[in-house]
Amino acid sequence: MGVRAARDAASPGAANAPTGPVAPPARVGARPGAGEARTRFAILARPGSDRAAIEWDPWRESWVVHCREPPVQGAANEAILALLAGWLSMPASSVRWVHAGRSARKRVEVLGLDEAEVRRRLAAREGPRPR
Repeated sequence: MGVRAARDAASPGAANAPTGPVAPPARVGARPGAGEARTRFAILARPGSDRAAIEWDPWRESWVVHCREPPVQGAANEAILALLAGWLSMPASSVRWVHAGRSARKRVEVLGLDEAEVRRRLAAREGPRPR
């Protein structure tokens, strides 16, 4: 028996050491449910509208969200998140901004729904375009 083999055999816990593949340790700071479905999509915000509505714009390939709140101090952004959460039948904590700011073009992330389900739920809420 060589020196290394003798040392390894004599070390405490050597008999209990795993011999097969070992699962990687959990990521530090990983959120609970980190493996659940996530969907990101683009929206075009239309604050200060006369209605709260959503419609698909095929030319821009994004959802257009109309809300009544004015674009002052983030009121419209908060209202849009609340509208989306309601239309998706999800808790408000499951809908968050990826990119918002002052621009009309924004990105949203929905936790817990895949892309097909998000599209289906939003399409069910889509109303006719006003003329």
